[in-house]
Amino acid sequence: MIDKKDCGSPRCEQGNPQPVANFHRNKQNKSGYHSYCKACRLRETEERREHKRRYDAARYPVIREGRLAYQREYYLSHTEKIKRRVVAWTRANRERRNSWMRGYRVSPYWRAKGRIYSAQRRARLRQRPVETFAFREILLRDRGCCRICGWPVSTKHAWPHPLSASLDHVVPISRGGAHLRSNVQLAHLRCNLRKAAKVDVAHFHKLVFSSGS
Repeated sequence: MIDKKDCGSPRCEQGNPQPVANFHRNKQNKSGYHSYCKACRLRETEERREHKRRYDAARYPVIREGRLAYQREYYLSHTEKIKRRVVAWTRANRERRNSWMRGYRVSPYWRAKGRIYSAQRRARLRQRPVETFAFREILLRDRGCCRICGWPVSTKHAWPHPLSASLDHVVPISRGGAHLRSNVQLAHLRCNLRKAAKVDVAHFHKLVFSSGS
């Protein structure tokens, strides 16, 4: 039984020969170990993952429109079939679905995702421009302060706490606003609900907060 082995990678930085403890076992190899040491295998795996990530990032925008068009066409031509399949699965997995929905409702992460998705959907139904962005991006941009009242917004409060964080549309979607970064702002849930579908934020600030409420 061998005690040392050379790494087959020309970029190995461990030096040769190396103890066999530096190699993963491989029964298909005559020596019983992989040709590359653990460090080289890890480095090459990370390089392949990074290459795939860059490849996918460059390729996805090219095929995205075609993929979405195909999905829309397929859904329109197989609407009844898809609905029947969904209904059948729901009836056969009712407990599983209910368990999943309970977890979805109590999860702050999925609640935030659901509210963002709901805003995107409302904008699309009204044929408004839509951008995809994360809530944290707006939180950092607005420096953690409510853009309506000016006070800090604490992320420790979960919805539906009046002081929990929410995204407000400066020009509401119902009044022609779009779901864009330039049209959303950080706000307390209380301030967001009080503002409602109003557009003039400065006027709303004077009207509501001048009395100290």
